[in-house]
Amino acid sequence: MTSPHTLGEHRLRTIELLTAMGARINALAAMLDIPLRNAEDFTRILRRDDQAVGISRVNPASGLHAELRGLLVLRYTIVGRCVEQKGDQIARDLLDGARVLLRSRAPAAHERNMSLRPLFDDF
Repeated sequence: MTSPHTLGEHRLRTIELLTAMGARINALAAMLDIPLRNAEDFTRILRRDDQAVGISRVNPASGLHAELRGLLVLRYTIVGRCVEQKGDQIARDLLDGARVLLRSRAPAAHERNMSLRPLFDDF
């Protein structure tokens, strides 16, 4: 049986992981000048749609595009497993915690007209 203390530590680690991933996704999108305003923008990146990249100042060979896509895939995989294993409400609580923490750490995302909602609401 898992202790409540261990569960609390796991919850905090998961929130930190989701927050760090969200911050890196935001930073990559800013470097690549890729908008992340809604779920469609994320879907285009995941599908490797060239329109999602737009006119980027960064050469695709740099690996930043692949890193962005990889982080989005990893993030959706983690959240999907969390929903399967823990249920919708726990997954939503973890995402809410990560959203609040990321907003406090990455205010520049809001200045770029970037919505953090698709990172946390689509699961």
